[in-house]
Amino acid sequence: MTAGLSTPPHPTLPHPAGRIAVHLFAWLVCLVLFVPWEPFSRLIPSLDALSVDEAFIIAMPELFRTGAQYGPEVVFTYGPWGILATGVVPANLHPVVLLLRAGIAAVAALIVATTILRPRGRPALQAVLAFSFLVMAGFWITGIEQGYWYLPSLYLGLCHVIRREGPMTKADLALAALATIASAWIGLIKFNFFLFGLCIQLVVLLTDVAFRRPPALFALWAGTTVLAWAAAGQSLGNLPSWILACLDLSGGYADAMSKGLFTPYGPPIVGLLLFGLLCFLVTALGVAARARTRRVAAAVFAVCALTAALAWQHAIGGNQIEQGICEVLAALWLLVALLPPRPERPQPERPSRRLWPAVSALLTVALFAAVVEGASGLPYRGLIRETLIRKAEAATTLLDQAVSRRPHPGPDPWEALMTSVRTSVPIATSLTGTADVYPQHTAVVIAHPGFRYVPRPAYLSLNAHTTNLAERNADHLRTAPPDVVLFQVLHPSRAVNNRHPATADGPSWPELIARYAVHDATNEFLVLKRMERPIPYRFVPMESASVRWDEELRVDDEKDSGQKNGGQRLVWARLHVRPSLIGRLAKAVYKAPHVTLEQTLADGSRREDQIVPALGEAGFLMSPSVSDTLSFARLMQGTAVPGKAVVSVRLKTEAWGNWFWTSETRVELFELVLDGEIPRALPAGLAGPLRLDDLRLNAGPCLFPPSPETIAEASGPAVLFHAPCATRIQVPPNSHGATLSYGMRYVVKPGEPVSDGADVRVSALDAAGTPVAAQVRVLDPTVRPEDRGEQRLELSWSPGAATELRINFGAGPKGNPNYDHTYISGLAFRRDEAGR
Repeated sequence: MTAGLSTPPHPTLPHPAGRIAVHLFAWLVCLVLFVPWEPFSRLIPSLDALSVDEAFIIAMPELFRTGAQYGPEVVFTYGPWGILATGVVPANLHPVVLLLRAGIAAVAALIVATTILRPRGRPALQAVLAFSFLVMAGFWITGIEQGYWYLPSLYLGLCHVIRREGPMTKADLALAALATIASAWIGLIKFNFFLFGLCIQLVVLLTDVAFRRPPALFALWAGTTVLAWAAAGQSLGNLPSWILACLDLSGGYADAMSKGLFTPYGPPIVGLLLFGLLCFLVTALGVAARARTRRVAAAVFAVCALTAALAWQHAIGGNQIEQGICEVLAALWLLVALLPPRPERPQPERPSRRLWPAVSALLTVALFAAVVEGASGLPYRGLIRETLIRKAEAATTLLDQAVSRRPHPGPDPWEALMTSVRTSVPIATSLTGTADVYPQHTAVVIAHPGFRYVPRPAYLSLNAHTTNLAERNADHLRTAPPDVVLFQVLHPSRAVNNRHPATADGPSWPELIARYAVHDATNEFLVLKRMERPIPYRFVPMESASVRWDEELRVDDEKDSGQKNGGQRLVWARLHVRPSLIGRLAKAVYKAPHVTLEQTLADGSRREDQIVPALGEAGFLMSPSVSDTLSFARLMQGTAVPGKAVVSVRLKTEAWGNWFWTSETRVELFELVLDGEIPRALPAGLAGPLRLDDLRLNAGPCLFPPSPETIAEASGPAVLFHAPCATRIQVPPNSHGATLSYGMRYVVKPGEPVSDGADVRVSALDAAGTPVAAQVRVLDPTVRPEDRGEQRLELSWSPGAATELRINFGAGPKGNPNYDHTYISGLAFRRDEAGR
């Protein structure tokens, strides 16, 4: 090993004015850009705006406020101090967030200033470090900020370890202590920060032991971690539980979040990223080779290898390639400050050996720039400009308030956020008490004044992606079920990677069916009320088979369905998808190809859904196919999902992906048997949507498949039945009439043709198929203004005489179906007895 890293090449200190300027620069950038001085502004205009990110961002302050215990009660990638990463908090927590964020920013400023000043006598390199720091800061303020949170740990693992080779000043020791404290507190923001900080501390600990120094920094880190954990209201005994639960969660992250072998990043991007990481490691090797001892050299290279490994995992396993790159760039920035200077007198070593660390560093930056350019569609320049403008406006406002001593005007941002949620997603229910929401829209429960949010451990179904976590969530319903559950099956446009809907907290579905009754339906959610006594249920084995890829497996035969749920068998499945030996090796360094389940339904349709292997093994409802909230409501009501029994399935994987998995997959099928009567009362808010759904599912033959539509003149959600089209629905017992809300969509646009009319025939049939009541209407909104807008048709018959209602939309007197956009917006049956 050679000297040159621990001792500055020029013993003279920079001019005091220069040192002050660098410190002012670092402090100004860090304190202004990395501290959320401005009150957050976040409003929710609709349910679609409540993404997964919004769900956990809004949930974290509520969990902090209620003292929810991480580990036994909450499992998430963010820790109890996760509120520091978002700044979206109630007014009473904002000072705490500001204080801690300002403290972390101050430590970052000291690290930045120290790093820029380190290459003494080399102003060009100092200018490069200052400029490159500004570039990194620009990315950090747009949300690509993991490099910022890694900075204290990286400083300890690189700069401090190298400085430990020689005598250290009091300033060096103080900065190391501050970086350790910041690293420990940051570790409780997010688990990967904790894991990275722990690994760095182990490197520092081993270095101290090797040099026979007391492990003061490791002790300080451990003590600060315990202090920060307790300061967040957490029981100290729960810290190991949180670590173990997060290890389980992290272990399944790559499989769960993978979008495919080369999706969203194709082979060229993956290749460039890999080459860039190798160039970074070459730089690290060149810097480490200049250390005085092999121990320090090994420590420096180990820190860089760990950084590269985590960056690769974030980029490939987590589909966050920009985050991974920024993590490595933060480490590379510190390495550049450690590059050896040009010798004043010729050295015996070859010039290439001295230059290759700098060349590999430049090549790393160039490759990463190409990756970001090719992989990201975000307009970073615009985002940086907008963020800087917002920061400048906030600084001006704060300065004005400080001078005039006026408080911040306007409402509390948190209350404004909650009000926007209540306004845009109103939950009209009289129920109160403890509540949870499936699968993810936490803000809806938190904002409701009558609910107290008491979530399951993995409080977003998306993150219950391991067998253990899925079962823990189900066990929560067995041991501490909330009073109220808001339930929703996500539309495919909102689901992640087209996951099978029934695998979102799949093991919890039998518990929900057995322990809750449908109380109401509001704003896309079922409102489920906990029953006093749960309905017993059991799994009766049906079949266990080993199937090959793309081999058909028969699942359900509606002609022999055994125990029925309203005439439909509930089939529970467990899929044991296992990687091959080669697959295990590939999975250790890359990710798994998608597994999909192709399902053939009783109505002849087919659908494909992704199966996360761990969730397939945890178990899920395979038949009937429950692809929307109304279908789940039918399960809760004990009625059949028309035509949605799964007749057969095929397991598939990506093209050329069979090598990753074993050739056969064991499939276990069970019948889910409910040993009790399911409550069948139909809430008023659910009757109309279910009947519309029945009409849509029972339609045929039709010119086009019926589809849900938002029609301006309709009084509510509607289904478009483009004439000619026919549909039918069973008539409830003891009914003596029906009211149909229907119409023809009438939109006049200059130069576009319009409909020449359509007819509507409504018939009530008895058990023999004989009409007992009928009406015919002809709609021609182009000619008759009274035919525009929603129409009403009433039909009457003797109580109990009708068993089926048929509705036929025809092409009108002229037989021309063009532009005959007929629709149904409501159907209600009249009954003598109480009920709906």
